[in-house]
Amino acid sequence: MPSPKFFLYKRPNGYWYIGYFDNGRKRWKSTRATLKPEALHFLSEFRANLRSRVSTVLLSDFVTQFESTQSHSLRPSTIQRIYRPAFEAFLSICGNKALSAYTIKDVETFKNAMLEGRSATYVNILFRCLRAAFNLALNWGAVAQNPFSKSSIVRVPERIPAHFTREQFKAFLEATKEPMLRDLFAFAVVTGLRQGEILNLTWSDIQFQRRLITVQSSGRHFTKTGKARTIPISDVAFSILSTRRLVASSSDLVFHRKGLPLSQTYVGHRFKRIVRTAKLDEALHFHSLRHTFATWLVQEGVSLYEIQKLLGHSSIAVTQVYSHLAVSQLHNAVSKISLTSN
Repeated sequence: MPSPKFFLYKRPNGYWYIGYFDNGRKRWKSTRATLKPEALHFLSEFRANLRSRVSTVLLSDFVTQFESTQSHSLRPSTIQRIYRPAFEAFLSICGNKALSAYTIKDVETFKNAMLEGRSATYVNILFRCLRAAFNLALNWGAVAQNPFSKSSIVRVPERIPAHFTREQFKAFLEATKEPMLRDLFAFAVVTGLRQGEILNLTWSDIQFQRRLITVQSSGRHFTKTGKARTIPISDVAFSILSTRRLVASSSDLVFHRKGLPLSQTYVGHRFKRIVRTAKLDEALHFHSLRHTFATWLVQEGVSLYEIQKLLGHSSIAVTQVYSHLAVSQLHNAVSKISLTSN
């Protein structure tokens, strides 16, 4: 059988052709054979010759190709803040070699070196990026196998995501002196939207009459999953939006500073400064507002399925991180079991 990345196809003219990917482009090669055994023999030799040719592609050259070809499917910030550091770290630890020269030993060396002084969660993020990149190289026919597929992510002890209690969030808002930021933080905790989704939210995304918000990609922002979703507007969120609309400037953004977009860096730094001012847990960060939204919903008895839809998680497995909070709600369920007959 041919390799999964090389396949045979018999055209109406009676000849077998080889299909494969070369630098991201699908190509065809005639075997000049009408019988399948002869075509398979040609495929074996062709595959060996092709792999010997592509084995000279250096990782540094592949990185350039990766960034240029994936710019349409990945957010620029994702390439710059996640993929680029992953490539740079791997190159510094394992060296700039031909893609086919990397082995699982290189992968394990990379993981062990990165774990010195860094969190397992961060190392896993880089690991997943590199694994995805090498999968792309596999699809292109630049490598015969992905060395990351034989390794696994670093085991991370399960932890409860940092979140606010209601008392803590009240203290946090009281320490937030700027009205616009106070509205932004309160809006985040009652909608569960991601930071980028909030900072790029426009008035056209909001249906006041139907009390709905459409979260979707735009020219300046891509949603994490690439998909649009619609969420209902709660009474608190409606009040915040109504107030913001009264003071709206010529900007189409809901949250802005004098009509100019807010950067994630600025909002993140302001958030941490307020956390310290209110003398709250240093583990709290902007994304904790999203965790707080989910946590409070679970505590109010909302199902994980509904929370998954509100958060826009692609899989219920991601939402399972909040499942431990619903244990107390299971008491009613187990109490229905009795040893006495009705």
